[in-house]
Formats: sequence, structure tokens, C-alpha cells
Amino acid sequence: MSHAAYRLGLPLCGLFSALIATSPACSPVDPCEGQSSTCLTIQVESPGDAKIDLIRSIYSLNGGNKQQKGFAATANAASSFPIVFGLNLGDGGNAQVDVIAELAAVPTMRGTVIETLAAGEHKRVVVTLGRDVTKLPFVGPEPRYGAGLVAVPLAAPTTLVMFGGVVSGEQTLSDTWEYSLTDNTWQRSMSAMSPGPRQPQMVADPTADRVLVVQGLGAGGVVQPDSWQFQAVNPGESRSWQLMPMVTNPLPPRAFAGLTILPSMTMTPLTFFFGGVDGTGGTPRTDLWRMLSPGMTNLTAAMATGAPVIKSPKLLATATDVYLVGSEENTQSIVKVWRLDTAAMPLNWVLASQDGGAPSYRTSFSAAIDAQNQQIVIFGGVGQAGNLLDETYRYSIQTMSWATVSTTLTPPARIDASMTFAQGLFMMFGGRDSSLKQKVDNWKLTSDGWQRWL
Repeated sequence: MSHAAYRLGLPLCGLFSALIATSPACSPVDPCEGQSSTCLTIQVESPGDAKIDLIRSIYSLNGGNKQQKGFAATANAASSFPIVFGLNLGDGGNAQVDVIAELAAVPTMRGTVIETLAAGEHKRVVVTLGRDVTKLPFVGPEPRYGAGLVAVPLAAPTTLVMFGGVVSGEQTLSDTWEYSLTDNTWQRSMSAMSPGPRQPQMVADPTADRVLVVQGLGAGGVVQPDSWQFQAVNPGESRSWQLMPMVTNPLPPRAFAGLTILPSMTMTPLTFFFGGVDGTGGTPRTDLWRMLSPGMTNLTAAMATGAPVIKSPKLLATATDVYLVGSEENTQSIVKVWRLDTAAMPLNWVLASQDGGAPSYRTSFSAAIDAQNQQIVIFGGVGQAGNLLDETYRYSIQTMSWATVSTTLTPPARIDASMTFAQGLFMMFGGRDSSLKQKVDNWKLTSDGWQRWL
């Protein structure tokens, strides 16, 4: 029984067409053989039979930043140990390695080893997994919900930018992380300035390598009134946060609003801001604001008819149009899509989706857009009865129709996860479950369905 597997830069034992290497001929193979740099071969063993669908190795050298490599399968399977893989550790030193085995996004076993390697040394160690999975290490941003997540530059994304969100203990953060889509690694931004802790309204500028944050819900349920941009001041420099003191609208300040940027024929994009609430329990608003970018003098109110009342609306844009996604709160409707008719005077929200096959009423779902292929994907949310959902839907802008996405693996139900689109993938981070606990599993929707994203 074979299982399709994907590799994330991890040298695995032998020809790895299955989830776990099981043949006796595989164990003697040394993945460090032929490498000139320091290399640690790890043989993972388990006390008895176990089912897993993902192995993660988290390692650090000389107490430095942790790195992560791993592999996963598209279906659950009974595993047979040993599992053998190699880690390239550069110039050597003291290495700490955690090996975590998971099933259905839940950690089930863990093993740890600490070794010292000289420069150029090859060493083989055995890691026996145990059942204690408390206090697991993680790499990159701490698991959270309500964070901003965008891909930059949007035209040819090479980096994901994550900001803020709420972690364990309901602590709202203001940290910024950048994920390299080339190296598959997280790095924390050390910008001298930063927006305060919040669940932000955040968007990437489609015409520049820039991220925009407008307001958002801060610690203690206080809505934050300020706006910021994250970009490199000079070419070749690292991105950094800069306050935009002229952007003081909308008033009153909002949380859980829609935010997007629409390119224009003159390459001066328009930023649009829709709805939101002025507190944690406020009535959803239907007002529309806009401003020219990159001038960003201030958001100004724009007259628009046909606006629906939506709780936590999703505002998305293609190269030519702005779309609003959500369920009408007054009628507890199915999920609908509206297009903003910018040629009308005043502006007008026009229903752009058919009812057939549409998702049932829900809020707090995740959404992202593939602007080039004219598709919107939504996942999860909370339904009318308060139940968390694990459904995936794809909306075609061209046919104005919905379709369910059925895959072998499905992310567990969640709300308030962060989602973006980059390099042909819909990428989802975190969220929280029905017990309001932060989710530690991250996912990507590929042409073959959902897969774990490390």
C-alpha cells in the first residue's frame, strides 16, 4: 500500500514513495553519505505500532534559531519504524533535535536528542519516540488566531508576512514574521517601530512590495485607531513598519472590517475599507471608505448603494474589481458574493453569485483570492447553530458559481484562521477550535487537495 508523499528539503532514506520507509534494505542507507559538511543521521524508532501521517524535525545549532524540516502523506497509514533521515548542520557544534510524530494534525509522539558534532563530522543517533507530547517546541510564530497574513510582492510572491493575532492565554501580540517561500523558513522582523498589539485589518499592495494595516481590535477589546505600512524604505533594505499619521479614518475606528487594494489604469491603486464594528459586540456597519495609494492622505467616505449587513466581511480584489464575501446577518443568509460597480454613480454593490451550491450561513471563516484565475476559496467558520465547520468552497468569478472542494485530507474545523494565496497555493495558518484553543496545524490547498504546511 503506497501513499503519495511530499518532501520539504529533507533527505530521506532510500526511494521514498511511501509515507514511512519500511524495507530492511532501507535502514543501512546513510543520507549523510557523500556530504562534505557536518551531517547528523537520525534513526527514529517507536515503542510498538503507531499510526502517523506527518513527521516534523525541529533542530537548533549552538542554541541558535530553531529550524524545521519534515514530510507528510496524503492519507493516514500504519507506520513501521525505523524511519531514517539526515540533517545538514553546517559547521558543526552542539545540536538539539526534537522529532514529533502527528496523526490528523494532533501530536502523538515525541523524541529528543542532543549531540555535539565537529566540523565535517558525520554521526548517527537513534531517537526513540515517547507518548509525552506536552510543551512541544515550535518554529516561527507562536500558534494564534486573528493574525494578518499576506503574500508580497503580490504580483510574484516570494514572502509571506504575518502580523499580530492572539496566542495562548488570550494574549494579543504585535510581532511580525516573514516566511520565505523559497527556503520554507520563518524569520522574525526586528523593525524599530511597530503597530501595537491587535487583530489587524491587513492587505498587500498589488503594485508594490508593501503591506498596509488599518486599525483592528487590540488587547482588552479596545479598537486601535492607527494605520501603518510595512515596506523597505530603500531598495535592498529589510522591510520595516512606518506609521501613517495622516490616515485617521474610518471614524469611529473599526475591527473585523474588510480591507483590499484595487489596481488602476494609472497604476495609482485604490484602497477600500468596508464595514466592521466599533467594538467587540457592536452592530456590523455597511459604510465604504477609500483612498488613493501610495499618497494615502486619508480614507474618505464613499457613497455606495446595495450594501449588505455582514459580520466579519471579507473584501477581496482582482486586477479590475472589488468583491465582498459573507452571509447577510439580518436574514442569516447563505454565503454570497457582491461586486462593487465602480462605474455607477453612486457606487453600487451588485450581487455576483448564484444561490445553487452556496455555503450555508457562517461567520469567522477564512478566505483568499486567486486573482489571476478568478477564484475565491473559503474554509471553516461557525454556522447558524454555533457549530464549527470544516468545509471548503471554491467560488468562480467567471461562472458566478460555488463548488465544494473534496479532498482526502481535510483540515479540522476552525474559526478565525489566517489565509492568503501565494505561488498557486491557498495557505492557511492557525485559527481556533470549539474550545477556543489555538490551532497548531497549518495547511495549504494544492491542485491535489489540502496538505499540511510546515
